[in-house]
Amino acid sequence: MQPYPGMPGAPVMQGTPNMPNMPGLQLGPQVAQYKGAFVNNTILGVVCFIIGAFLLFASTAPSGGVGVAVAGVLFIVGALAAFFLVIRSFGKLITVYQGGLTIKRGSSAEAIPWDDITGYFINVTRTRSYGIPVYTTRIYTITRRSGQRIAIRGYQQIEQLANIIERETANRLYPQMAAAYRMGQPIPFGPFTISQAGIAKGAEMAPWNTITNVRVANGIFSVHRQGKMLGWTARVPQLPNLVATLTLINNIRSGRV
Repeated sequence: MQPYPGMPGAPVMQGTPNMPNMPGLQLGPQVAQYKGAFVNNTILGVVCFIIGAFLLFASTAPSGGVGVAVAGVLFIVGALAAFFLVIRSFGKLITVYQGGLTIKRGSSAEAIPWDDITGYFINVTRTRSYGIPVYTTRIYTITRRSGQRIAIRGYQQIEQLANIIERETANRLYPQMAAAYRMGQPIPFGPFTISQAGIAKGAEMAPWNTITNVRVANGIFSVHRQGKMLGWTARVPQLPNLVATLTLINNIRSGRV
């Protein structure tokens, strides 16, 4: 597990100097660049289309059936989604710097310092047909101090890019959250509220000494309590700053905050 605030050895990003007259000029050294996933989505779209067409053709045979036809349709849908992303990939470029990132779409570009990001949301959806992975959609959304929401999708090596954004935002947001907790301020977390009293969902409160486990599995965040058969749950896409908040919860439960 990569170290986050509250853990020793949190990484410091290194890179090469900026090129002059670029939107990221005030963001420090350049670290990496991520282009739109044009080639990847094109290959994926072609493969899904061929498989889908084959399954639809096979479903017309006497040995075929509704199940085969449904699988074929799902692959065709996956192909159309991939081709749609190909169109959206033209002119897209994200450049990561030590102090933030720039997002270029066509002829426009904007610089976003890490300190300007107040929320980071993860939405990964895996589509399967009869247990066969058909398509995975990855959308990572950042919220700026102005309230602007920016969805990041359809980039090459998007998981690597997402890990960087997750790490850099957590490294900055965790100290703010820990300070708010120490001052007795409630911390909203999707449908939950974290405070010195415990974790609340709506009007119901679970004191810290009654919480037996907090975990994330299969895209679901859950809080388990003593004497309760069912835990509180929420889908991960509902929850801002998941890593920073999990770090805070773990540190509270272990007495490090």
